[in-house]
Amino acid sequence: MNGVRMHYVKALKILQGKHSHTVLLALVTLLFQLSVPLPSFPLNDDYPYYKTVENILHGDVRLHHPINMTFLLQGFYGAVVASVAGLSHSSLAAGTILLSTAGIMIFYALLRRFFDRTVSTLGALTLLVNPFYFYLSHTFMTDIPRLALSLLSVYFFVRSVETKRRTYVTLGVLSALAAFWVRQFGIFTIGGLVLYYLFDDRKQLLTRRNAILLFALPATMIVTWLYWYYAVNGSAGYTEGYFNVGLNVLRTIGKGALHAGYFIFPLGAFYLFNYRTVRKKFFTLERSRKTFVALMLLAMAGFAAAAHFFLGYNAFYQFSLMSASRLGIKTIPGIKPNGIFPEALAGPLTLLSIAAFVGVLVDILSVRRGDKRFRLLSFVMVAEVVPLLFTMNFFERYFLLLIPIMTLFALRSLSRHVSVKRILVAYVLLFGALSWYGTYDNMSWNSARWEGVGYLHGIGVAEEKIDAGFEYNARFYETCIQRPELAVRWQSWACSLSDAYVVSFEQQPGYDVLHRVAYYGPFGERLGDVLVLKKNGAQ
Repeated sequence: MNGVRMHYVKALKILQGKHSHTVLLALVTLLFQLSVPLPSFPLNDDYPYYKTVENILHGDVRLHHPINMTFLLQGFYGAVVASVAGLSHSSLAAGTILLSTAGIMIFYALLRRFFDRTVSTLGALTLLVNPFYFYLSHTFMTDIPRLALSLLSVYFFVRSVETKRRTYVTLGVLSALAAFWVRQFGIFTIGGLVLYYLFDDRKQLLTRRNAILLFALPATMIVTWLYWYYAVNGSAGYTEGYFNVGLNVLRTIGKGALHAGYFIFPLGAFYLFNYRTVRKKFFTLERSRKTFVALMLLAMAGFAAAAHFFLGYNAFYQFSLMSASRLGIKTIPGIKPNGIFPEALAGPLTLLSIAAFVGVLVDILSVRRGDKRFRLLSFVMVAEVVPLLFTMNFFERYFLLLIPIMTLFALRSLSRHVSVKRILVAYVLLFGALSWYGTYDNMSWNSARWEGVGYLHGIGVAEEKIDAGFEYNARFYETCIQRPELAVRWQSWACSLSDAYVVSFEQQPGYDVLHRVAYYGPFGERLGDVLVLKKNGAQ
């Protein structure tokens, strides 16, 4: 009892000490994320990441097919987590939540370079409750670890601009290189500093130290990766159609801008209510910058209209992690019976997303040359976005670093508003409710999906006879590559070997319902069923 009391007293001293606010923010961040049940199954691309960690634990340091990401640093981190807590999808998701919490604290530290403690706290919480960030924090995807390390890199680069200390440049580059060994484009933040030096402090590019840090070292890392990937790993990844050219780039610009606004759509209301301020800033811009804003607005509106009226889907929903029906991807057939927000909000959300992006874009283009820190942040955005426009496969999660950076620019305007704290509290509550419910809903129906798979295994159905969606079918990738004639259905790089038994949200033609698994909301309400189907005549 005395030992317990001593630890309790120590904990109280920490909470009441100099860093009590920081400790409390970290605890709130951690507990809020853990309030949603951890998945005991793979989500999105988790299956090959899980298998890579398993390989590492067995001494085989190679990426599982079809990973083409650098991933190695995250793989070793996952192996450490698994060594402590056991290898499971739950333990790996818990490991991501720890990194997610670290990311929030890094963002808070970055915000404190610009704003007071209250605004910084609320600003950090806007990242925590962002639906894309919150959902991905419950997976073992590369996006959250990469974002945390990239944010750390940005923080050190900002400090280097503030202090002119070379140590911060070194730390920023090392953080970016660590991010690179999670995901290739983690290296892009170095490009942001290079652009800043090129336009605002060119003499820094001529020093031997910076030549090594900003060019030689990153180039060495890239060459090392390419050698390892092709010569050692055996080029196991999925690389077809990776580069994007021509008119597809224009489409990606419109789509990317719209999704960037979608990341922070509640701020669209702020910019609409303060349209006079936005308009005033816009008219003070140089003609070329006004033209750029107008073209971006046209690109977003054009893409949204074309997607909605000609292609038959809402612009947000294709390749988006969040739609009216779900947060996270839906990879089994049928229409999901419940949603996370009404379909009727699609139009207003489009408007808010466009307003949010245009408002932030005007804020970015209004930054003066003497405002070194925000100039640096604008160059980091350019370095992040431009290379990704040339990737064939558009996934909005590739652009996650834009969320904290756009938030910084938005807070620059918001902090001058008399109701800044109330606006941010409303933002946190709105997004917090959406993120928490959407993630809980995702875990609930996915749990039912895997319970259905377990039912089929329990009655003796062989795993290769089951089509249970992308995350399940990922295990058949190698078989389908070696014998493509066996593939029944491809979903991205995952394929099914049979359609004899299907897990679905709805009854499918030619199938009988074998079993139903209900899934429930956070208050015990029944949201729907996942169906286990057997094809007519299947053995």
